[in-house]
Amino acid sequence: MNIRRRIIPSVFIVLFLVSVFSPCVKAIDKSLVLYFPFDEVKANAVSDQSANGFIGKLVGGVEFTKDGKYGGALSFDGTSGFVRVEDDDKLDLEGSYTVMAWAYPTMVDGGFRWIADKSNTNNDLNYILGISSNNGWRFITRLLTNDLLDATVVNPKIWYHVAGVQDGSKNQVYLYVNGKAVVNKGNT
Repeated sequence: MNIRRRIIPSVFIVLFLVSVFSPCVKAIDKSLVLYFPFDEVKANAVSDQSANGFIGKLVGGVEFTKDGKYGGALSFDGTSGFVRVEDDDKLDLEGSYTVMAWAYPTMVDGGFRWIADKSNTNNDLNYILGISSNNGWRFITRLLTNDLLDATVVNPKIWYHVAGVQDGSKNQVYLYVNGKAVVNKGNT
């Protein structure tokens, strides 16, 4: 079974990070499940810097660029490009976790665009972080009966730090944009 990772069209992604219990990283934290700094590509793949050592295979229109927020990044063509990580039970996140990325959308076109997702071909959803069809940021988790939508419009050609946080102990989900909580919701 493969995990799909669909990425915002025509975007640079610098960092994809999934962390259990830790919303930020000062050093490589042992609680990290997956961490792609995207600072280099070897053999059409990126290497996970967490202790799990996953490999992300570049599929379709994906290119490495040195023009990232902090060094290298991946640029996606907007039609076929994504990074695929083979399915693993460690990626089935529960309880408390954070999914975050630096993103630089070069266009915003009213279509739902994923930065990161963990689901399968049967639409068994774990999480999705991306841009919604109303051109705002969106975070979906299993914990919610509905997803979180930020009403703020995403503008092209601006760097954004986006983080979706699930706090399983409080049954709350939060969406942060550039370090500010823009929306939160509990499972009711």
